[in-house]
Amino acid sequence: MESRSLYIRVGALIVLGLGMLVTGILMLAGNSLFNSKTTRIMETYFSESVQGLDVGAPVKFRGVTIGRVSQIGLVNSEYRQPGMDLDDTSWRLVYVRMEITADLAPAATPGQLVVDGLRVQMASQGITGVSYIEANFVQPDRHPVSPLPWVPHHEYVPSIPSTITQVQSAAEKFLERLDTVDFVGLIGNVSGLVGDLRGQLRNGEASVALSEASGLLRLLRGTAERADLPGAMQDLRAATASLRAVLDGPELRDVMRSTSAAADKLPALIASLEVLTRRADSRVADVGRDLEPILRDARATLANLRATSELLRQYPAQVLFGGTPPREPARATESRP
Repeated sequence: MESRSLYIRVGALIVLGLGMLVTGILMLAGNSLFNSKTTRIMETYFSESVQGLDVGAPVKFRGVTIGRVSQIGLVNSEYRQPGMDLDDTSWRLVYVRMEITADLAPAATPGQLVVDGLRVQMASQGITGVSYIEANFVQPDRHPVSPLPWVPHHEYVPSIPSTITQVQSAAEKFLERLDTVDFVGLIGNVSGLVGDLRGQLRNGEASVALSEASGLLRLLRGTAERADLPGAMQDLRAATASLRAVLDGPELRDVMRSTSAAADKLPALIASLEVLTRRADSRVADVGRDLEPILRDARATLANLRATSELLRQYPAQVLFGGTPPREPARATESRP
């Protein structure tokens, strides 16, 4: 009985161990065993250092993981050919193969995606320095595809320099341009210019212009002080206040009312003059030639009175502040028979 129980315990231990082994295998290889998506191998080439990029690093498309790096190596070792030109910089590149498990565009081939601008570049994850491959679509004309002197073993996706490399290249070009600048001559020219300006400010035309400007400022200051501008402004304010008091005073209102009343009486006077003129015309019909000048004067006076009536009705203030000449009552008196 004891041997039988021992066999049972040993068998259970063996079964448990096999179960744990199978479970571990499934956990380690679960993605590859149960992944129904097809894996596509792509490769690219970098002319920069791939420091920090290791096998197994993720391949991302706009932040979404679409695969991983499967192999990294030198193009010179992978695509060595007899009689190759070692001066060609293409043989100094580093190739990176990627296992892509996601379809960016199921209906498009990798060649079509490359034509549309699909490119890859190295990127870093924050401050850790761990690198990964970033895929994205760019403008094809800004990053054209260069021909390769070998036939890639897998689907080829062109690469573009990383952001850090682009910044370094721009800085290097800037430094190269700085090396061509003649700083000694430039400093000499600046020193000569400063000397010329100093001479102009001391004895040249600039000094004369500054002196004249200073004299003009002193003259303007003296003129302003002699003009007593505060007193003139105070007098102007007083004159304005007086004019406002006159305009708002009762005297002006009485004059305006009197003018308006006179203007209201003028139509009746004009009507009487018209009646008088008609009577005079009927009585002097026999001696029309002698009285014709008098009648013309009467008509002119009547016209002037009408104009004066309309002027007083529309602009009564014009009589106070200057207007038409005063009436001549003598003409109206002479026209009576």
